[in-house]
Amino acid sequence: MRRFLTTLALVLAFGAPAAPPAQAAPLVSPVGAPAAFTTYTTTATVSNASPPQNSSVTVSGTLQSAGKPVAGIPMTATWHYKTTTSFCSRVTNAAGVASCMRRISRATKGYPVRVTLVFAPAGRMALGTVTTSFTPR
Repeated sequence: MRRFLTTLALVLAFGAPAAPPAQAAPLVSPVGAPAAFTTYTTTATVSNASPPQNSSVTVSGTLQSAGKPVAGIPMTATWHYKTTTSFCSRVTNAAGVASCMRRISRATKGYPVRVTLVFAPAGRMALGTVTTSFTPR
């Protein structure tokens, strides 16, 4: 797109070129970098949707692109309790899955705890966000 706009600006400023411009090499994303215009899908699960207080809950998120797992992407889980917010971070494995386990202590009974999972390479925009929840009993 940048090349097209540059060529258009030159044509408008100086007229059409005498010969077609040389073909530019295709743009290639660096190894390990997400490709431009790639669509990612995310899912989230919780180990127990209605856990007792003082138990542990595991939240898992999956990141895929074109139906294939995406490995090596950091996932941050934000646990939104009634009176506090907690975090944990993991990296997706070869299956595109990252999981965080937390002890929920005395989380407020009957109050839904929302957990937001964000998949984002360091210093880059998020590739996907998904939310799940559980309600302590």
